[in-house]
Amino acid sequence: MADLDFDALAKKITASLRGAPRPAIDDEEEPTSRGGRSAEGTIATMRAEIKALRAREAALAQDFADFQAAAKANDAKIREDAAGQVAGLAQRHAEDLTLTQHGVTDPLGRETVRRAWDAQPKDSRGKSPSDWWGQQVAATKAAAADPKLQAPEVPTPLRGYLPAVEAPKAQPQRGAAPGQPQAPWGGAGVDRGTALASKATGMEAFHAATDFDAAIAALARG
Repeated sequence: MADLDFDALAKKITASLRGAPRPAIDDEEEPTSRGGRSAEGTIATMRAEIKALRAREAALAQDFADFQAAAKANDAKIREDAAGQVAGLAQRHAEDLTLTQHGVTDPLGRETVRRAWDAQPKDSRGKSPSDWWGQQVAATKAAAADPKLQAPEVPTPLRGYLPAVEAPKAQPQRGAAPGQPQAPWGGAGVDRGTALASKATGMEAFHAATDFDAAIAALARG
């Protein structure tokens, strides 16, 4: 819809208020006894003037109705544009909160995410920049937990915003304490460092460093 032209409407209404020229009256009518116009001529003039006034009134009413309709349409357009702007700001604010929760806390990083999302294929980028970035964060965590999965490739400026994840630690062997070797006969391991640091000497040290029960059980099996 075109913008409302208030100047044109004002000129149109002004022209209607000024009105058309008065209707022409036949001056050759038969004069009255006092030298003036006849009563019939005066009545005809008044009727013509009334008719002209009614035409001006109708034209003015139409101009005013047009003005009201145009003003109403212009007001509706302004309200619609304002509502669209408010909705856009609300959506952007919600995306900023989501991106902040995913580690992108600064405005420059969030703008970089939006540009990266806009450059992605439409069928795989998700419905919004925050959705796309959430997928990258989830894929990064999944790849760190499972070496068989491949980590996602994100633009270089955004790599610093990905979460720092650690690879899963190797489980200790069954029956052995963390960091200690497994005994060759399947029993509990012997902490050689503790045995060597012991103050025991001679046979006492030998007995302390050897698990005889486990050794005997291994010999009995084999």
